[in-house]
Amino acid sequence: MDKVFLYDQIRGSEEEKKLFNKKVKHIAYLLNTEADWLMLVMWFESRLNPAAVNSKSGATGLIQFLPSTAKGLGTTTEDLKKMSGSEQLEYVYKYLKRYKGKLNTLSDVYLTVFYPYAVGKPSDYVLGSQYSTEVAENIADKNKIFDTDKDNLITKAEVTSYFTAWVRSQGYTGDVNTNTTAKKKTFLV
Repeated sequence: MDKVFLYDQIRGSEEEKKLFNKKVKHIAYLLNTEADWLMLVMWFESRLNPAAVNSKSGATGLIQFLPSTAKGLGTTTEDLKKMSGSEQLEYVYKYLKRYKGKLNTLSDVYLTVFYPYAVGKPSDYVLGSQYSTEVAENIADKNKIFDTDKDNLITKAEVTSYFTAWVRSQGYTGDVNTNTTAKKKTFLV
C-alpha cells in the first residue's frame, strides 16, 4: 500500500488508517492536488484529530471547521467532533471542492483553510486588507505566529514562509510548489 506522509499519525485502528489513507488519496485526485499536502494541512490544524476543538473560536476537526462553516456544509461542529477521521474527510472534501483548480501549491491548500480570500493573490497581499486596516491588524493579533516581521499585519508571503518552514520541520522533503497530481491528470487527458 502506498502510504501518505504522516500515515503513522492517523488516529484509530489499522483499518481506519488504511481507509483514511485511501480517502485522502482519492480526495486529492478529485481536487487535482497532492495527498501529502492535505495531510500536512490537517496535521498543522488538528494533529489529525477529528475531535480537536479550538477553545477560543469553537473551530473543530481535521481542518478546524468554524461553526458557521460546518452549518454551511450541512452539519455541526458537535456532529463533526463525533466522527472518525475517515468519516470527517467527506466534509473536508465538501469544503475544499469549491477550490478545485486553485490548489496548485502547498501554500494554496493551506490558505484555503486559513484565509481562502488570499488564494490567487500576490505575495504582498495583506490578509484582511480588503476590509480595512483594523480588520487586518485584528487578524494579525489573533495569528501572531504568521506575523514574522512583527508589523501587526500578515502578508500571504509571511504565511507561506512560516508554513513552509513548519512543514520542513516536520520532515517533509517533497516539493511544495509543484502539483504533480495535476500534471499527471493533464497528461492522461
